[in-house]
Amino acid sequence: MNSHSTLPMTMQHEPTADLTNGLAKERPIAMRERPSSPVYDQLLWRLQAAYDANDQTAYALGLLGFAPKSGSTTIAANLALRAAEQDCGPVLLIETNWHAPQIASRWGLAPQPGAAQLLAGAADLAECAQPGPVERLHVVPAGCISRSRQPRVDAGATREMMAEARVDYRLILVDLPPAEQLRQELALARHLDQALLVVRAESARTGDAQDIVRQLKQDGVPLAGAVLNRHRNYLPAWLRRRM
Repeated sequence: MNSHSTLPMTMQHEPTADLTNGLAKERPIAMRERPSSPVYDQLLWRLQAAYDANDQTAYALGLLGFAPKSGSTTIAANLALRAAEQDCGPVLLIETNWHAPQIASRWGLAPQPGAAQLLAGAADLAECAQPGPVERLHVVPAGCISRSRQPRVDAGATREMMAEARVDYRLILVDLPPAEQLRQELALARHLDQALLVVRAESARTGDAQDIVRQLKQDGVPLAGAVLNRHRNYLPAWLRRRM
């Protein structure tokens, strides 16, 4: 195992999460920057009812940013780490954010073969899934050759891969491209059980977010809620402690 692979993918400020059927319909969860945070446990607890409903197949959750640099890769990676540590696995993390791949370099994994080859039908799941930084976590990195040349996603290969992954794993987490860049990856997104939209705090207007949500649902993405990332807390620490 690479000596740097256990370093968490940290987040700036505090993201929040809401697993309702829309945006900000209930008080969101305040999530800390490290995967060991109890708030990731709370998010897993919310998801547990969904993936415990059928113990014969895996539960597949996607995370996609409202815009680039929303933090979806960080949250997906930290959630995968925590899920494996909490024995929610075996866990599979698939990175398909071709525009900004991060996982292979951050965790010291081989960059290829990865999701680019897997979803094109050029490699199978056993070839692409690498041991992650913790036990019971396997990772399929993006596998991109060039950021300017996006890989081809074959619908048949994607369907077969997901069918195999649902047998071999308990929880599947997919890091999707930002919503505005989601194109052929819809073939994968439609096979998910649920998806969460990651929105960077104070960077999206309500109307724009609602338009994105509407479009994703029209495209067949099973959107379940939203994560508010990099949320700034304007109250001083001493006052928060008294509340």
